Amino acid sequence: MDQKRIYHIIQYSLLVAGLEDDPFDRDLGPIHLIKYVYLADLAHAEYHNGETYTGVDWKFHNFGPWDNSVNDCIDPALNEIGAMKKVIESRYEGKEDFKRYSLADYDLFEKKGNTLPLVISARLQNDIHKYKKDTSGLLGHVYRTPPMLSAAPGESLDFSLAVKKKKEKPAGEIKWDQLTIKKKKKFKEAMKMIRESKKTRQGIKDRGFVRSPIKPLYDDIYFNGLEWLDSLAGDPIPEQEFEAHFSEDIWHSQSRKENFPD
Repeated sequence: MDQKRIYHIIQYSLLVAGLEDDPFDRDLGPIHLIKYVYLADLAHAEYHNGETYTGVDWKFHNFGPWDNSVNDCIDPALNEIGAMKKVIESRYEGKEDFKRYSLADYDLFEKKGNTLPLVISARLQNDIHKYKKDTSGLLGHVYRTPPMLSAAPGESLDFSLAVKKKKEKPAGEIKWDQLTIKKKKKFKEAMKMIRESKKTRQGIKDRGFVRSPIKPLYDDIYFNGLEWLDSLAGDPIPEQEFEAHFSEDIWHSQSRKENFPD
């Protein structure tokens, strides 16, 4: 684990948030910073054969990736750049107080950005601007990443699953590349004639309809009719509460892997 790199990502993430127009969006909590460190590692792994930038041993914890060492880095990393820390007392008994950090400094933002690979700084700018401190949105996003979709709670995450695969050209595109300039020109001319013919036919078709001057009437007869149609389906299903139990095998099922983003 490279602590210095973790510090840089945490610091840069907060500085990126500090660029938001709305002051409400400029502060982040520990849960957000940890997930942005994970997304930085994910971005690096995508283009470096599954190798993360920080070397953190990320694990599937609750609903997202987690590592205690990253959490321990937050305070010292942000103290180092003079970030503001706000503690909000929890309204719920037994729950920890909320922490929020903020810092708006454009010069420091540029300086810290230069310490990170471009693939990481670009991804952080995009993700932080999109999710900010939207906890549910951010957790939903990281949960759907390939390393998370292939692990069960408590397991280490495999970043090799995030490697970007080179997409092959579709067969039609390959054949198009093999055509001569003359054949490409003839093909484009034929497609143009087909499109023009389709527009003409569509115009004739559209002219065949007459718009009714009578507006639909939503009265008691209409709603009684809908009620009668619903009654043909039989008695309504009674509302009940159920508890579902799933096999532990579901975590490694193919159905989760089919949700991999393209």
